Amino acid sequence: MLLPALILLLYLVVKAIVYEKSAKNYVCAECYSTRKPKQIHDGSTAMEIILWIFVLPFGFFYTMWRGLNPRFECKDCHSKRAIKRSSPRGQEIMAKINK
Repeated sequence: MLLPALILLLYLVVKAIVYEKSAKNYVCAECYSTRKPKQIHDGSTAMEIILWIFVLPFGFFYTMWRGLNPRFECKDCHSKRAIKRSSPRGQEIMAKINK
């Protein structure tokens, strides 16, 4: 019973570290905000925790499914069009901002 909880805790810590590094590299395509966006996932965090505690294999697969395609939402305008700064559109937006 303790092992799933430790695995979940380790996963959450690693996930937070990866998010902190990757989220700074986004810009909103709607309002041109460069604030760190909010990361959103499909599914439910509560369901993920329940599956990890009670049904370990399903918890693992559910977590992998949720983590495969995270999206980023702008904290200013709530648009789900936060794009990477390194993309062609992101570079175009950053050039407009820096003028």
